[in-house]
Amino acid sequence: MRILHVTSGKIYGGIDTALVSMAKYRATCPTLDQHFAYCFPGRFESELRDTGASAFYIGPVRSSRLWTVARSRQYFRALLEQYDYDAVICHFPWAMIVLGSLVRWSKARLIYWVHNVPMRTEPLFSFLGICERWAKHIRPDLVVCNSRFTRSYVNDIYPGVTSQVIYCPVESYACDLVRRDEMRQNLGADKRTTVIIQVSRMQRWKGHLFHIEALAQLKHIPGWQCWIVGGVQEKGEAQHLSRLKKLVNKRGIGERVRFLGQRKDVHQLLAAADIFCQPNVHPEPFGIVYIEALHSGLPVVATDLGGAHEIVTPHCGILVPPGDVHALSGTLGRLIEDVPFRNMLGRHAAMRARELCAPEERIGDLYQLLHRTCLSA
Repeated sequence: MRILHVTSGKIYGGIDTALVSMAKYRATCPTLDQHFAYCFPGRFESELRDTGASAFYIGPVRSSRLWTVARSRQYFRALLEQYDYDAVICHFPWAMIVLGSLVRWSKARLIYWVHNVPMRTEPLFSFLGICERWAKHIRPDLVVCNSRFTRSYVNDIYPGVTSQVIYCPVESYACDLVRRDEMRQNLGADKRTTVIIQVSRMQRWKGHLFHIEALAQLKHIPGWQCWIVGGVQEKGEAQHLSRLKKLVNKRGIGERVRFLGQRKDVHQLLAAADIFCQPNVHPEPFGIVYIEALHSGLPVVATDLGGAHEIVTPHCGILVPPGDVHALSGTLGRLIEDVPFRNMLGRHAAMRARELCAPEERIGDLYQLLHRTCLSA
């Protein structure tokens, strides 16, 4: 079976991480020949091509420049004719709008992999909000959802369409203790320092402000440091980052919170840390970064919202009530001071990550699901 994944590639995030994992582990399911198409060059293109997978650049699609849409559709049509795909998986609503109709004219089955809560999180007249409403008019043969939480909203846009949850495959990395010590030393953390890390897009709903306010309540506790990983990728994120930097200084923890920007060595940073904390103020549709942290043996602290509820159990982390700064600071304080408890959670973390997101198993699930869908054609 030959399939084509279609994504943007413009801004690197969880979807791109999952697709790169699919590309790296594609040989674990040789009966599923996975190809990838993207619209913008950048980090995703580089990492995808490093895997050796079949990758096609179809050109930037910009709604304000209709000729880019026409050009990409022409290239995409040629791909469909050349490779005779059994299924095409669109990972964004705009891909359904721009390219979904072309798939309908081919023999391929049209699959929509939903990575966000549809019709709920985007403002009515925002670009993504408009795309979601427009995508409603192109019905797929199957909807794949990245969590049960996301699936609970699918009926809003595609009533009657079969949907199935497949957690995104997430790669694990071996921990190099020498590199771990070097990373900590380079960032000013010795072996006794407890490092709390957050890795996320620089967006307000990821809970940075909530996190910093909780840390400010712990400044009387010695020996901890926080690394904030993530850079500016879209309009408005620079202002948010500036506000965070001012806040840590205002709260008197400027020397203990480090802003590391956009990094390509995230798995090494995670392996060098001791606690992962991302206290979202709005639900995470799934939360691939939680899985990456668990793979690194970190206990995960998150708010009890959305996909985090499906990932974090009392055996590998702690969920706190949304917006409760005292609960968050109390949880972080306990993990900083109670090392045996922290280590106990960490020992179960990697097992939980593999249980949910082992690439070879999730890719196998995808093949079985697509096989049944194509047979029912």
